[in-house]
Amino acid sequence: SALFSMMAMRKSFGSDLISQASGSPARQIQVIKSLGQIGTGAYSTLVIPGTTQYLSQSLFMKLFHHGEYSRIYVLLYEGEAFRPKERLRLPESSLLPGSSKGKDIRIERSDVIHSTDEVGNDVDQMIADRLFGLHGEGSLDHRHGIPSRFVLCAIGKGFYVAEGNRIRVWRPNASDRLVAVLPAQLSEGDFVILEERSRSDLLDRSGNRQEFEAGLDATRVWRKPLQALLLSRSLEEVAELMIGTGRIPERTAGLEAFENLDRSDLNSLIDGAVGSSRARRNLQSTISNWVEGPVYGPGDAQHMLALVQVLFDSGHIQIDETPEEAARVWFGDLERLRAGRRAAGRHMKDEIDHLLENNLQRLASPSDGLEVALDNGMVISLHQLAMISDRVNRVPESFLRKPI
Repeated sequence: SALFSMMAMRKSFGSDLISQASGSPARQIQVIKSLGQIGTGAYSTLVIPGTTQYLSQSLFMKLFHHGEYSRIYVLLYEGEAFRPKERLRLPESSLLPGSSKGKDIRIERSDVIHSTDEVGNDVDQMIADRLFGLHGEGSLDHRHGIPSRFVLCAIGKGFYVAEGNRIRVWRPNASDRLVAVLPAQLSEGDFVILEERSRSDLLDRSGNRQEFEAGLDATRVWRKPLQALLLSRSLEEVAELMIGTGRIPERTAGLEAFENLDRSDLNSLIDGAVGSSRARRNLQSTISNWVEGPVYGPGDAQHMLALVQVLFDSGHIQIDETPEEAARVWFGDLERLRAGRRAAGRHMKDEIDHLLENNLQRLASPSDGLEVALDNGMVISLHQLAMISDRVNRVPESFLRKPI
């Protein structure tokens, strides 16, 4: 007998547990770890743990229709269904009557009573811990990280996906093949699409780059004075000066840095922000982002007003209008810059989806880890899912969508 083991991590779920079970027939069961072991005629019986949906059409045909195994056991939980993949059949012919109607496999069902021994009590938990523990999921729980779950791929790698974000997925055999779903809607066999190049880099090379740079240059009217101020003042001092203007409530100073927090966590942070050093540190980080350029400028009109007031009071800007009027104009410029960038991003998304669908439709059988170069310069990779964790933990944003 042989235990089929071509799923994630090159081990079938529970295969290690079978070999550990007391009194198990481990000596009579060998684990198939390579496709080279199929077709050798060495085994008459095959055991497949789990549904067979993760098997490709060709591999299913080899296992079930080539006649190598006289008996195949498919182990399923109650409620799971075994749906064999249909093979092509000859058309009806008078020379071979009945050839299109016959079935060459017989399916029988038998129920197994759950064991209560020490191995059977928490098998699911043991399997999940073993598979997902390989990637340290249990030890990663950052309070201010992003709620995420880990997914395992067919070739043994995996990655974290943000729980609240939709993921583009290719489903070759579905009516809607290119879809965007939440992690909870992922299924075994889905091909998750990861982008190997930054969209921001592609946007920088696109036709609207000149217009975008002109809008970004317009922010120098306040960005250069801010840089000059930071030559004589620290980030901490500038943050204190902005709070001191009374233009922004101390309760919300610096909360722009926490746009990805859950609403409950954000409210908790706001409640504890009055007079706290955390609010000031967050504002310091935000000011640094304005200067260095990871963001284009204040995302809140009150922050812009406080900044302009500080620059005006310190003599780093000379303006004919009031600080309120200048802040309103400059913040409006920022909003238009951001709106243009978002519109260009949406156009690029549509373009990527169109090119992606055209490329994937030409693939007869996509494989896990396959990279596809699109005509607009984007490179994507396909990752076929073998298992999706039901655990949701917080991880740093830098962990997301990076195969490990």
